[in-house]
Amino acid sequence: IERGNQFSRGLGAGLPAPVLERHERIKTIIDLRPVKEDEELEAWTKDGIKVKAKVSIKVQIYSSENAKRKSVILKKEEGKTNLVYPFDPENIKRVVENTAVSLDPETRDLKENNWHKAAMGTVTGRIKAYISGQSMHELITWKEESPQILSFKVSDELLNDLKKNLSSTGKELLNLQIVDFEPAREEIAKKLIAFWKARKKRDKDIEKAESEAKRISEEQDLRTRAY
Repeated sequence: IERGNQFSRGLGAGLPAPVLERHERIKTIIDLRPVKEDEELEAWTKDGIKVKAKVSIKVQIYSSENAKRKSVILKKEEGKTNLVYPFDPENIKRVVENTAVSLDPETRDLKENNWHKAAMGTVTGRIKAYISGQSMHELITWKEESPQILSFKVSDELLNDLKKNLSSTGKELLNLQIVDFEPAREEIAKKLIAFWKARKKRDKDIEKAESEAKRISEEQDLRTRAY
């Protein structure tokens, strides 16, 4: 809410019902519901491999514990409870203050971007920066039982970085999934899969050999004791 072209206060869900005071006007309306979007990205790893991935991102306006306690809890009806999303005026203010503008290619006018578009840009940008600081083998994990053999490892370092960057502008990361992560060139992907299969076989052979060596050692020890 603005008063005289300056920030006045934030109004949101809750009881009693909010009322505009004299000379106040609504500046911006913010949707408090979670927003989920899918993005595609491309980036370069530290060892010079171009990769691509699909990213599923779910974000929401951050709500403090105090805001959640003050939220309206409706009576249980048809399996639905807590239908009103918590309203946190401080974080709403952060979101509005960090709203960016862009040039509309059709009208050539400046327009404000949706808060969740900025959040998506932050998440994809930080993921690209993270990828650029890691080698291909540091980024992937082997899942032989999965249809997607090479899977992206979402590390605690990456998650903490994303949460820190979003919380500074009043937003919260609810869920992040990175799928179809692979080199942009098919021939590189095939070589990587072949390498990981060979490495997996090597590890199995070593494990089998160690187990056999242990068995032989135990048998010899039993024979020695018998004499």
